[in-house]
Amino acid sequence: MNPFLKQYISRISASVENLEVLLERHERLLHAAQDEKEQKVQEWWSIGRNLKTMEHTLARLPSLEDENQRLREQNLEIRERTKRILTIAKAISGSIEL
Repeated sequence: MNPFLKQYISRISASVENLEVLLERHERLLHAAQDEKEQKVQEWWSIGRNLKTMEHTLARLPSLEDENQRLREQNLEIRERTKRILTIAKAISGSIEL
């Protein structure tokens, strides 16, 4: 075989091998990029769900604050009534002992 042709075929073969290595490397990079993209999409979906939950909670917040205020007032009223009952019970107890 002609030495020039042999050298030319050898260079083509080396180029093909280099191209195969390059293609394999780019394929791995592509898969890594696709995996990273999928992970980011999952993160965005999760963030979106959390945002919807927070929006729902925020929408309910005024009614919860109103209910909380009502319960505080009710608790204060119950304390006052309990104090009055305790005062009356002490007075009755004192008059029974006399």
